[in-house]
Amino acid sequence: MVGHCQVHRRRNILDRVPKAKRRFIAAKLVAAWREPDLLLATQALKAIAAELDEISPAAADVLSEHLAETIACQSLGLPPELIRALGSTNLIENAFSTTESICHRVCRWRGGTQARRWATMALLRAEEGFRPIASPEAMAHLAAALASVLERRAAD
Repeated sequence: MVGHCQVHRRRNILDRVPKAKRRFIAAKLVAAWREPDLLLATQALKAIAAELDEISPAAADVLSEHLAETIACQSLGLPPELIRALGSTNLIENAFSTTESICHRVCRWRGGTQARRWATMALLRAEEGFRPIASPEAMAHLAAALASVLERRAAD
């Protein structure tokens, strides 16, 4: 299962929508992506795509492309707090950019252990800016959902 970042998808869609309609479409997209029920989220996104087809076919194409991947959390049956937190890849991008900004200072790497130490230190620095994403119960739910996906894949 692959998830696509809703924040970046929304930005790409809104870039293709006339300015007068952006706020309205953005609110609809956020509401659809926060819907915990997979069927309702899918229906809402398809309705938005149909509406966008009248306003901006290019925006409708961006929404329709990989639509199922933008609601990967709903397909796992995750609680709303996790759906909201995991709908964006900004956490991952933050970790990457912090690691890059710290590790680019090294002029000469002296083996794999030095690289590992620097990467670890950079990720620990990035972690300082992270905020908790969910309760322990929600994280247990995520772990169980992912374990279920892995079991299905192993059975196939």
